[in-house]
Amino acid sequence: MILQRYRFPEMVAEILRRPRKPTLEETLTEIAHAYLAMLYENAPFALMLRSEVERNPEVARVVGVVAKTVKGLICRYLAGQKRAGVIRKDVDAEVFARVFFSALMEFFIAQHRLTPILHRLPPKRFVRGLVRLLVYGMLPHPSAERQEGGQRSWGD
Repeated sequence: MILQRYRFPEMVAEILRRPRKPTLEETLTEIAHAYLAMLYENAPFALMLRSEVERNPEVARVVGVVAKTVKGLICRYLAGQKRAGVIRKDVDAEVFARVFFSALMEFFIAQHRLTPILHRLPPKRFVRGLVRLLVYGMLPHPSAERQEGGQRSWGD
């Protein structure tokens, strides 16, 4: 995982710069699967690293640099999606990126630490549900942008 921490931002960048862009849902699904694959391939180290972040400032700094890089890539991608009219202008890309990766990490931890307390959920099912939940919450939808009486419901 030490070497992979440098590869994951590169993997995300590669997914995002492909000439023929798939849909938003397909792109985020591919990124989510790549992230979970990296975690699963390095499970013992990933779990140790996750707990070490809370105790060791240097580990937190290194993990933070990687997280900031990936967050920046996602934010730039979503900014392009806003300009293209794919997602609403009021979507907070930084919040999206944090929720997206935090949910994936917590899923990974739950699969390793809370089974059999929680039944194992197939990763493909979790990723599909997470991506759809987040993507469809970002799509333009006139009825979601206005409450009864013409009051704005987003960003006010």
